[in-house]
Amino acid sequence: MQHYLRDKLSLLTFATLKVILLLYGIVIAVLCAPWSGQAHRDASQVRPERGDQRMVLEAERVWERALTMRDEAALDRLLAPEFVSRNTDGDVRGKRQYIAEVVQARYKLFFLKKNRIITRAGDDTYLVRGRLLVRVEFGGRTLTARFQFAHRFVRREFQWKAVDEEVKQIK
Repeated sequence: MQHYLRDKLSLLTFATLKVILLLYGIVIAVLCAPWSGQAHRDASQVRPERGDQRMVLEAERVWERALTMRDEAALDRLLAPEFVSRNTDGDVRGKRQYIAEVVQARYKLFFLKKNRIITRAGDDTYLVRGRLLVRVEFGGRTLTARFQFAHRFVRREFQWKAVDEEVKQIK
């Protein structure tokens, strides 16, 4: 009987010690939280921004696929009615003219390399800037060129729409 009580007492002591260590760990975590970087931010404020960035980058990918596939419907969905494109020659095109030029193009476009930086420019606005390397095939000839670009996206009715772009060739 004495053996039985001693084993039960040691199990109880072990369990109590475990609970105390767990509580100390929680207290230390709470005390250290202000120095952890994002602890002072409300998690509900951080997550939507990251989600928005992912959706804007997905819109960028849709745009890239639409250009390579000459997908008129995808471009029409992605580009806002007031969309404006400025190219390296200084030409300015609206949405309809831009889409028509892409769809009627006789060349094949390939994106070889693309790097981008996305920045928030307001509650419902993101800027995507970057550089890209493209290959254009036309009439049996191939041309490779580098460009820098800037795209502005605005949230409209829970969707991200491109409202303007500026593209300049890097020589």
